[in-house]
Amino acid sequence: MKELSSKKLPNDRKTFSQLSNSCFDQVYGLWQNFHSILITKLETLEVEIDVNMLLEKYINVLKAIKSMWIDLIIEKQNAFFVALLGNLKALLNAVCGPTPLQLPQTAKDRFHKLLLTYSKIVLNSEEGVLGGFARDIFELARQCIFVHSRNKDYFVERFVVNCLNQIKKIVDASANGIVTSQDMEELLRCLVFTFFPLSKEDLEEWEEDAEEFCSEEIGEIWKYNLRPSAETLFLTILHANPHHLVPVILSTLQSINARNAEDQSLETILTNDAVYSAVGLAANELFDAINFEQWFVDDLLPSVQRCQTHPQGKIVHRSVLRLVEKWIGVKPPTESRCVLYEFVISSLDGRMDMVVRLAASSALRTLLDDFEFDVDSFAPFQEQCTDSLHKLLQNTESGDAKMRVLHVFSFVIERLHKHVTSSIHKLAQILPDIWQNSESHNMLRCAVVSTLSQVVIALNRDSVGLHPFLLGVIHCSTDINSPAHVYLLADGLDLWLNVMQNATELTVDLMQLFGNMFGLLEISSESLKECFQIIECYVVLGAANFMSSQYATALSSAVQSLVTDVRDECLNIVACLVTKMVKVSPHETATVFHLYLRNTLEQVLHPEAYGILATNRLILIARLALHHAEGFWSVVEDLGGQRSGEVVDKLTQILCERIDTVAATLERKVLALASLVILDRLLRDQQALKICLPRALTVCVQVLFDVCDEDKIDTTVISGEVPNSTSQLETEDPHADRMRGLMYADPAHKISLLDFTRNCLQTIEEVFGNQDEMQQFLVTHIDPLILKDLREFL
Repeated sequence: MKELSSKKLPNDRKTFSQLSNSCFDQVYGLWQNFHSILITKLETLEVEIDVNMLLEKYINVLKAIKSMWIDLIIEKQNAFFVALLGNLKALLNAVCGPTPLQLPQTAKDRFHKLLLTYSKIVLNSEEGVLGGFARDIFELARQCIFVHSRNKDYFVERFVVNCLNQIKKIVDASANGIVTSQDMEELLRCLVFTFFPLSKEDLEEWEEDAEEFCSEEIGEIWKYNLRPSAETLFLTILHANPHHLVPVILSTLQSINARNAEDQSLETILTNDAVYSAVGLAANELFDAINFEQWFVDDLLPSVQRCQTHPQGKIVHRSVLRLVEKWIGVKPPTESRCVLYEFVISSLDGRMDMVVRLAASSALRTLLDDFEFDVDSFAPFQEQCTDSLHKLLQNTESGDAKMRVLHVFSFVIERLHKHVTSSIHKLAQILPDIWQNSESHNMLRCAVVSTLSQVVIALNRDSVGLHPFLLGVIHCSTDINSPAHVYLLADGLDLWLNVMQNATELTVDLMQLFGNMFGLLEISSESLKECFQIIECYVVLGAANFMSSQYATALSSAVQSLVTDVRDECLNIVACLVTKMVKVSPHETATVFHLYLRNTLEQVLHPEAYGILATNRLILIARLALHHAEGFWSVVEDLGGQRSGEVVDKLTQILCERIDTVAATLERKVLALASLVILDRLLRDQQALKICLPRALTVCVQVLFDVCDEDKIDTTVISGEVPNSTSQLETEDPHADRMRGLMYADPAHKISLLDFTRNCLQTIEEVFGNQDEMQQFLVTHIDPLILKDLREFL
């Protein structure tokens, strides 16, 4: 039945539904028969050896019903569910009765499996089916939870988890008072004082394997583990009725605060820990009711100090650190920030318990992840902080623990940057060993790669000294032939980008690393943007050296293949990248990317080419004309052949028509300058010149209004020499320096459009023979308003 029910095709579902309705009565009869026999044996204590076989049959029949009953007609569903709850109640009475269940261990295991199967059927039932039985189900689940709170030997943990999750499901769906305020209060107290305290097993694990004790539980672990399930239910009922339950939590907190401060028994410490856990979980509901900073300074911090010599004082210490982590994320500190810094960072000290140190590292990250974080106020603690994290990273043994500490260390570097350079060098010394020893732990390697990105950013130009290690990490992370790239690719690309942005020269090793890029361009549809950012760094860093290498030729082929099968978003990125290449190394780009430029010009001339992509392509062609006129005309002649004049005619018309689709002032100026550059080639062809001149001047006049101030000065022109050393530029990284230098060298920033227009007209005047003839031509071929504005500018 289970195999048949797993088929999902419509015809299979229909067949199974028919089968379920036809044979359900027979299976239902077997189920009731087995149940009656089992209850009789349990009541009369006639538990023979054959009870194992009976339980096995009972479980198999119940599993068959579990697969069938959802496909039954409504009447049969309701009848079955009534019987199901009745049978479950009878079984629970047998378990929870005054006489303990007397079964051999094997039979007891099967009996718990039977209860677990019942709980799964109820838990997985649709809300529509549960509606009329919600209160009955709630009562049964609550009974089991309270029984478990008194004696943990009655039920297996997984069954209790299902009961907790069942109540969560009912509370989430409850809108008509099925679960009362009194019910919620009783449950909340039960959860806090029974499920939240650390158990004997927890304390043993703390002592035997502290790092495993601190392992983080993520995802939907609450569906399967007891403590996360209890915490989830706690939050569910709290959010369902905060007005009633917040005072309950506050009264519970006051009750433990009112106890004798000298009471340091283990039971009291564990109870306090449980209540602190509840207050931490409820921080979002309690932040208006509790002044956490005052509570921390007046009560929590002294309690930690008092317990330092107690054998279990570390439990209190960890509790307070977890409270800090929860509350700081909800309500950042104002007055006690430095006190919190000192407490958390001192808790990282190597003399502290490992669990306390790991809790402190998590609290530290939350404490620094604040909009109001001030590096100067943290300055007195930064050296102790980074030294302690460095030692903690060395002291941890498991990959998961190292990963957690690395994430915190990486975040600290991100927040402090150059202020912790000495500690960064220490960290850089141990990262190669962690990388080498974590070949089978890809998530730890992810943390290493992520941390290295922050190290590179913080070290800036000094990161060049780490290239022998960094480039190997990048190669491993971005090599598509390595299985590890599935985990490391995103962080590896980020590291590669940061390394390129902070590199001072394009070395042979960096050039060889570029070989990994071609595989990524073939497969990485989701990371193409990052890939092209890295390529841009190569172009800007290596300039003509890179563009004249074999890699540039291979890149041209890869791009040509790529643009045939990607969306417009990617095509925009490619167009912008080639535009940057033209600005950096126009001659080499015109040669290497000739085919791409030819195709781009063809697409620009297409009559239906509109939108951002069409605009970026037009800017690319304009840039080519402005930076390398010979290369531009080579592309025009290749596309037009004997009809190149028609290509130019169409292009100048498009420049005139689409100038308003370009928003950026500088790019509008580029189009205007390109229009004038094109005219220079047409001086030998007066007929073509007379066609294109009115369009070019129309474009120029529109742009002159954008770039000129009241004194007719081109405000886009940057005066002064191009900076040629980093001492002249105060920027964040070498790549920013290079981009600034590229901006200073941009013809659009060096050439005054007004002067260029004036000089161009003087040259054209010679073609017309004299000024009068040219003026007469302009009067008859240019809009009067445009001509009037042009004369005013000139």
